[in-house]
Amino acid sequence: IELLDSDDECEQNDTKQEASSSMSTSDYSSQLFTTKNALIPSHTSPACESALLSSVSACNFSSNGSDGALQDEAASTILPLVVEGKLSPLQAEGVALATTRFNRVFTSNSAGSLQQKGAVQRAGFFLGDGAGIGKGRQIAAIIRDAFCRNHGRGRQLWISTSRELIEDAKRDLNDVGCHVEIHDGVDLLGKSGASGKGLGVGGSLGKGVLFITYSLLVSGKRLEDILNWLAGGSIGKNDSKHQAEQSYDGLIVFDEAHKAKNLEADTRTAKLVIALQERLPNARVLYCSATGVSEIAHMAYAVRLGLWGSANPLYPTFDSFKDALTRRGVGAMEMLALEMKRKGLFLARTLSWEGADFHTLEVRLGQKQVASYDGAVKWWFRVKAEIESALQMLNMSANTIWRLYFAAQQRFYKEMCICAKVDEVVAQAKQYLENDHSIVIGLQSTGEAG
Repeated sequence: IELLDSDDECEQNDTKQEASSSMSTSDYSSQLFTTKNALIPSHTSPACESALLSSVSACNFSSNGSDGALQDEAASTILPLVVEGKLSPLQAEGVALATTRFNRVFTSNSAGSLQQKGAVQRAGFFLGDGAGIGKGRQIAAIIRDAFCRNHGRGRQLWISTSRELIEDAKRDLNDVGCHVEIHDGVDLLGKSGASGKGLGVGGSLGKGVLFITYSLLVSGKRLEDILNWLAGGSIGKNDSKHQAEQSYDGLIVFDEAHKAKNLEADTRTAKLVIALQERLPNARVLYCSATGVSEIAHMAYAVRLGLWGSANPLYPTFDSFKDALTRRGVGAMEMLALEMKRKGLFLARTLSWEGADFHTLEVRLGQKQVASYDGAVKWWFRVKAEIESALQMLNMSANTIWRLYFAAQQRFYKEMCICAKVDEVVAQAKQYLENDHSIVIGLQSTGEAG
């Protein structure tokens, strides 16, 4: 779909834009939304994707509705947001792919599922964009689409990592012209009490977006309260709660979905994320994470991608899917990413580093910092000696205690090193601000140790 200048002659162009396998990773532009208007760049900043993913294109817009093809309608409803500058063409591409993906259904996995054999589930989409592409803006546009399909009614769920992010969610929804009520889960669920009766049945509480955190999801019996609110808008006069859950077709957003990655460790978060999807089989499910597909074992929560189960007879369960890819090594993961993008169920873009300069700064420690570090080392050695003495006296097994000791020591020194850099970072930031630059400070952590 081309965005033309008003002075340009409107001509129909049936030429398909094919992705080149030689696409530079420092130059990614929307393959589905192109523009002849110099005032509408592909994105606010140059974007890129991995050389591997750039070798295939996401499914193209098509009017035949075949698998792997996008309906023209999905793009045309998003086009006004691009023209008005509320979405970049790059963001519109992610929104169009997600909304089109939600039109597909597949047979649910009967093994271990709460659904009966032969029941269907709506397909989901995985948005793996990195910082700077605008995942929040894309989520907001997808929520807007869900409301539009229900004539402005309905109830949507947005799960994130922090309660404070609700302000960002409100901003993003307003920016795409979606002026709906956004309910803080702590406040809304608290009003219903432990029973959840009458939760948001009518009035302003009975519609809009429920914003909760993963911590709230796993606290007490909040899952039932959340289901009562979501399915409450789908209950007919003679419908049971089960029927209401089966018919709910709103949107569930798992923002920072990697929080549910530890299903193998049998974490409560992972189990409840899967239970929420099973109880609402017709819901539109959007997974958002920049690190969600880094390891196959961490993908168990993404049941709506259709990579295993009855939707894929080759892998009836997630374990069989995981074992098959694990045996084939890294190459299999790369092929999986290619296949996911080709089928239109996965996108992963990030800002380009083109034109960026990197400087490593050495922070010189002051006398007070040196003294603090030396004192900390002596303290930890003294604690270690005391533990060794206690273990000998009590004749106890040392494995668990030493694991806890070194974990605590590692966290302590990590925080101490961060604190030692603060003064230098502040000084550098002030210097750049005086030169009219913008400052972004990032704290990088893999999260694997935790």
